[in-house]
This record gives sequence, C-alpha cells and structure tokens, in this order.
Amino acid sequence: MNKKIMAVGAHADDNELHFGGTLLKYLDKGYEIVYCQATNNMSGSKRKEGKDGKMIPTSFGPAETMKYRKQECEEAAKIFRTTPIHLDHPQRHYKADSGKGEVRYGSPKPDGVPVDVPTILTAYEDEECVGALKELILEHDPEVIFTHAYAESNIEHYATTRLVVKAYWKAAENGFSGSLLMNVRGFTELGRIANVWETFVDIEGYLERRMEAVRKHVSQYPPTWEQGAQYWRNIIEHRGKVCGVKAADVFNFVNDPDESSDEGELLSELMRNRATESPWGWKRGWEEIY
Repeated sequence: MNKKIMAVGAHADDNELHFGGTLLKYLDKGYEIVYCQATNNMSGSKRKEGKDGKMIPTSFGPAETMKYRKQECEEAAKIFRTTPIHLDHPQRHYKADSGKGEVRYGSPKPDGVPVDVPTILTAYEDEECVGALKELILEHDPEVIFTHAYAESNIEHYATTRLVVKAYWKAAENGFSGSLLMNVRGFTELGRIANVWETFVDIEGYLERRMEAVRKHVSQYPPTWEQGAQYWRNIIEHRGKVCGVKAADVFNFVNDPDESSDEGELLSELMRNRATESPWGWKRGWEEIY
C-alpha cells in the first residue's frame, strides 16, 4: 500500500463535509489524497455569494450547474494539494426548462449528459462502472478508502456506497489489502443506527481549515454561509465530545485490516480509537447540537 487516502464522495462538497478533517490531518503527515466524485454534479442548490455575504439564487440548467459545481470542486481540491477525479454518473434530478427533471426510464436526456453512462442509482449494477473504480483503486493502492454510510437518507450517497463497496471487494480479489471505512451521517429518520460508529480520527486543530475547504462549495449553502457552517461545526464538535476529544471524524469499518499488511499511521489511529465494548455514539442523543 502507498501512503495515500482515497475519498469517494457522491457530490462536490461531500469529501470536505464528511472526511475533510481527516484528509487535512494526514495530508500534513505526508499522505497523498485521491479525491473522487461519483456524480456529475448537475443538480443541487445553485447560489452565488453577493457582496453583502448573502446567497443569490441562480437558474442554471444541468450543463451550467455541472460546470459551476466542478469549478468549486477544483478550488476545494487545491486545499488538499490534489485534483478531482470525476466518475461522472448522472444525478437523478436536474433543473429542466419545464421545472424539475428526473432521470428515469423514458425521460429526455439532460443537456451535457451522455446517454450511455448509468446514473449513480444504478452504477453499482453495471460491471463496467464497477470495474473502472476497481482499476482506480488498484492503480492508487491507498492505505484507506473513505466513502458514505449505508444508513443514509440521501439515496445518492447510499448508491455511491454500493458502487464503492462492490469495487472494493473486486479490488480485494485482485490483491488489494487496504481498508474501507464508511462515514457516519448523523441522526436521520433511519433512527439510532445512523448515530453509531466504531472508530474515529481526532481532528483537533483542523476544524476551521476544514470549513475553509467546505466554503469553496458556497453555491450549496443556505441564505448565509455562516448558517450552514455552524451546523457542521456543531456536529463535528459533538462527535468529538462523545469520543473524548475536541473534534472528530467518525467511521465504521467495512472489513478488518488485512493481517498480512503493515498498518500505516492512519490505520493505526483508526484501530487505536476503535470501540472495544459498545460502538461510540450509542448512548448519546443529538438534541444539543440544534
């Protein structure tokens, strides 16, 4: 394995929001970041920041939205001293001339989207898509891969996880021995299962640097930047409190590390912080962060 971390987020801003502190901490320790985006980012909020700091809504179509969000992604990735790898699976929704469009059987092709690329919702069922990600994993041979959780209310996050997990096991069949971990989303309508994790990374000192990276995706934020930023600060600090540190990124293992491989510095921290009795977060509610 190389001294690399692969992060596979569904959308532009997901790597920063869900793994950003860990990526920055281990970037400082000499790790290379492999920064992947699963979707084509043709949907989502579309706002520009005005001179007064307030967000101004725009009316971009899918092609313009892709371009705009990918530009934000390029700027964010610079903070991690890398460039994004776009898998470009179409999102399920987009802004159509007639209103909100949806990619499904019989729907018109959105502008700028090829007809032969499966959407993110079905990419995990496509052998070619799984194989392409498998080859990317084998090419970079990272110590750790991070992606979303299965306990997810966002269906595109969940579908991205399905794609990553299938590609991961295909890579393992071909000799890959790195570890795959899923981020914990936080409390959702899925209940307690979404609020349980088994390990964490202490990211004290990296919270504001993480928010600097998140801020590059300003088009996705509420009427004011600070409104969205404070929500995420509260979550990260709450997780840290539960884990006994000031700020934490939290994860679950898809598998245990390969016994034949040496543990790198990141994997060592994840194993050291692993809960030995009951998962972290099990007995704590989220009321105090709101």
